[in-house]
Amino acid sequence: MGGAAGHMRHPFDLMSVKSGNDLVGIFESLKSLVNTAAEGLPNVKFDGSNVSFKVLETGEIAVDRGAYADIPGITMRSVVSRYKNPKHGMRTAIPTVLRIMTLAKIEPELKALGLYANPHYFLNTEYAEAGTINATAYSGNYIFIHGVNAFYENTFRGVTRPGIPKPLGYNPKKGMDTPVSEKSVEVPYDKQALASLIKKANEVAQQLDPPFNVVGPVPVSKKAQIDYRPALSESITIPLSPEYLAQHPEVAALQGSSLKNWLSTIKKKPAQYYAPLYDVEIPTLDGRKINPYHKNTYVAVMDNGTPADSIVPSEHVRTLIDGHIILHATRKLGHQFLSGLTSDFGDMILLNKKKDETDHEGVVIRNPAYGQYPFKITGEFIVTGMGGAFGAKMNAPIIAESYLKKLIRESLKRLVF
Repeated sequence: MGGAAGHMRHPFDLMSVKSGNDLVGIFESLKSLVNTAAEGLPNVKFDGSNVSFKVLETGEIAVDRGAYADIPGITMRSVVSRYKNPKHGMRTAIPTVLRIMTLAKIEPELKALGLYANPHYFLNTEYAEAGTINATAYSGNYIFIHGVNAFYENTFRGVTRPGIPKPLGYNPKKGMDTPVSEKSVEVPYDKQALASLIKKANEVAQQLDPPFNVVGPVPVSKKAQIDYRPALSESITIPLSPEYLAQHPEVAALQGSSLKNWLSTIKKKPAQYYAPLYDVEIPTLDGRKINPYHKNTYVAVMDNGTPADSIVPSEHVRTLIDGHIILHATRKLGHQFLSGLTSDFGDMILLNKKKDETDHEGVVIRNPAYGQYPFKITGEFIVTGMGGAFGAKMNAPIIAESYLKKLIRESLKRLVF
């Protein structure tokens, strides 16, 4: 999920994960969590389009997807002027969400959730019509409400988004602490109030034609023993040239050994995430810079057999390899974890898929034991998800900076004037 709620971290992004063995430890602790815990369980990660909404000072419910042009709120009256293309999906999604929430008479619940007292609060919400959204297929129409977030205050070219003050965080490009880049942060909320809101909204949504389902956080439970041994015992051979292997016998000695063994050699993970950047970038032979966990490069090497030393200079190959091992372990251990889980929305991994069925994208862990930020376990979706809208973004032409600035200026003109 992006938009108002921002980027969702992977387990290797956590500050507590310093090494390959630490990553395995996170997965072991998650197994213990689903075996024993009654609270703080992972929730199903749903896959839809951002339609987060807030309450305006007038008391009207309005969508705010996190853009500066959304600060006044997107209402039933303004959605057409905000999205001028008649085929834009928000032309349908936003009016549907606003109609449901308005008819549901959820003012008491919104007050209990803090949205009236805090105009910078919003309900983190996604919209999914029947069919495939990104890379997940749904058999019905859904509105997913994940919880309550608060926007951070931020100013851009004289336009200020109201919110809570931004905390400081390390900026790897500047080498110092600067205000964090996230647009918002999750805040505690009254879970009973949210459950009541969802119940009211769902009753209204069911009466639409076509009907919608309004769904809140859906916890998972264990359906089978979670066994990481198949993943950790996988034999790993990194595609590398004979010349590189001859010059690096320590890497040659690891070829064909288990994923567990490769992980044990990573005493320090190759890069740490400081939103929105990693603190290490590797130069490529074609003049680009990538982080060690770059997904397209991972697929090229680990799935398609491209030699890693044909992508980056020799002195950076081991850093890239370590990133690929970390990402591969996250993918394979994640799949084993998800295979043992089920929910009210079905199993996380479907053993016998019917036509047009897909697995769930994964789960989200919101548990203070793992740190301030939620993170996701997506298993094979790390790769398969690249085939949907996410993949299109990864492979899309790069928008020139001048064109991007022009779009921002036009958006701000509409907002200010």
